[in-house]
Amino acid sequence: MCTLPTRDQLLLRLNETDHSAEKKMRRYINASGPVIDYIDKLYVSRNISLDW
Repeated sequence: MCTLPTRDQLLLRLNETDHSAEKKMRRYINASGPVIDYIDKLYVSRNISLDW
């Protein structure tokens, strides 16, 4: 049976610190907004319903 690593173990395996991981996650979060909006508009323009 496998278990998920702890936060500290994961950061160690990825050679990241709390600071560097937070910096990269903020960059990802900021970049994901426009991508989600674009995909949303594609669905709406093609009359595809979003049931979630």
